[in-house]
Amino acid sequence: DAQPTMPAALTAASFSDLRIRFVDQEVHRTVTEPASGQTENEVSNLRPFRLKVAVRTSEGHPPPMVRLMLRVSLVVESPDAGVQAVQPFLSQEDARSPLLVGLDGSPAQPVAVKPDGIATFTLKLGKNALSSKVNNRRFSLLV
Repeated sequence: DAQPTMPAALTAASFSDLRIRFVDQEVHRTVTEPASGQTENEVSNLRPFRLKVAVRTSEGHPPPMVRLMLRVSLVVESPDAGVQAVQPFLSQEDARSPLLVGLDGSPAQPVAVKPDGIATFTLKLGKNALSSKVNNRRFSLLV
């Protein structure tokens, strides 16, 4: 009888082999800019949203059985530097509040990747996660 083969154990070196892709993101509004036709997804800081990501090996398989935790951060787009942390743009007072929170209002926590390679975050933007507080730059999520 053929026995199923178990994937090799995941080592520290093989984490660089993992890929993360967005599977689904709940948005509150989609806006299309008339001049360029470019669409933007908007999320309100008044309502929660879900983000689902898939973790895969370079061969497209879920990672081997290992307790893998993912964290998501809010970053801002910067034309000259790619993406940057939000805190340098905020006042000292605004930087004290978390930018991403869970449903209970506490800072967003890491989420476990399920055996199928899927991780689902349920988040809410913090009260100070407003583009007007970061020179009207766009926010992005970094996993």
